Amino acid sequence: MANEAVTAVFFSCKRLHLLRESFDAFVDNNSYPLDEIIIVNDSADPAIHAELKKTYPDCILVLNEKNVGLFTSIDNGYARVRTPWVLHVEDDWKITRDGLIAKSLEIMTRREDIEEVWPRDFNNHGTEETV
Repeated sequence: MANEAVTAVFFSCKRLHLLRESFDAFVDNNSYPLDEIIIVNDSADPAIHAELKKTYPDCILVLNEKNVGLFTSIDNGYARVRTPWVLHVEDDWKITRDGLIAKSLEIMTRREDIEEVWPRDFNNHGTEETV
């Protein structure tokens, strides 16, 4: 599955410390090549936006000028995605192992009955596989 184009989209609001932890953990534990990384910040805080510009110059930044909430932020972030696959990460989600993207893609391309893959085993719906 290493040839599938994937964009990672990180969502955060007023929790820069959690975004840093989540982002750093992901970068440290991911070997899958990404096309782009998008960071969406819903804080409407110019200081946080300035810090994001300084800290993540290689990422696409979507910096909401007013607080619009998670669902609109998701729409704003996904509108920038140009790949067929998205890894959705929120600022308090910490990905601490490699292989998540490759295994998720393997499941998604093999199973037409699955429209999303979660990185942890906590639902009991019968159509699940452990990533």
